[in-house]
Amino acid sequence: MIKTLPSLSPNQLTYRVLLSQSCKEFDSSSSYQKVLNLMVNNKFKPNKVIIDVAIRSLCFVGRVDYVVLLVKEFSLKHSKPNIFTYNFLVKSLCKSSILNSVYSFIDEMKNIFNIKPDTIMKGYCMLSKGIEAVRIYKQMKEEGVLPDLVMYNTLNFGLSKCGRVSEAMKFLKIIVELGRFANVVTYTSLMNGMCREEDVLSAMALLELEAASYATFVMALCREGRVVKAYEVFE
Repeated sequence: MIKTLPSLSPNQLTYRVLLSQSCKEFDSSSSYQKVLNLMVNNKFKPNKVIIDVAIRSLCFVGRVDYVVLLVKEFSLKHSKPNIFTYNFLVKSLCKSSILNSVYSFIDEMKNIFNIKPDTIMKGYCMLSKGIEAVRIYKQMKEEGVLPDLVMYNTLNFGLSKCGRVSEAMKFLKIIVELGRFANVVTYTSLMNGMCREEDVLSAMALLELEAASYATFVMALCREGRVVKAYEVFE
């Protein structure tokens, strides 16, 4: 195509399709590496989309070991994968690797490639390492990074998952004290943790609290004349 029909030369989409297929038909000859080399030689620098395609395709065929090497190579030579790609990879590693190797990967991404703390926190939560997730939270506070609701929900999920519901409840109180509206994700994570501990009564009490919180919020919106928003919350 390049030699005979320059007007139809391969573009980013062409290489993306070729890369995806080469990863799915992975063999000892590392065909995906040949595609990457072909891209570079034809002046198409692999970007975040390309690395996402490669990672997801390799994970799909169970070649997570090669993915880790590929991520490091891309981060050093081309482009760092985005947060969604990293989170997907950590989740895949959790399913297929020895946990110690996952811990090492997370630490390496943080120390060498300067991955943001929220990514690291999600990784620790998926590994049920609540203590490490809290440590990252405290580090962020010390560095002046203000956690948002997503961050608090991540902590709630991680702590509840590893049986530390009482500590997770403290973060619910922090959310309320900061004037932020805890959402269904917050409450569901906590109630799941309580049910795993067979503390159904506490889960029921929290469910009632959730209902009361929504009712209070709806009334406040109505008082401000934001009826449309109040209806959205009600729905």
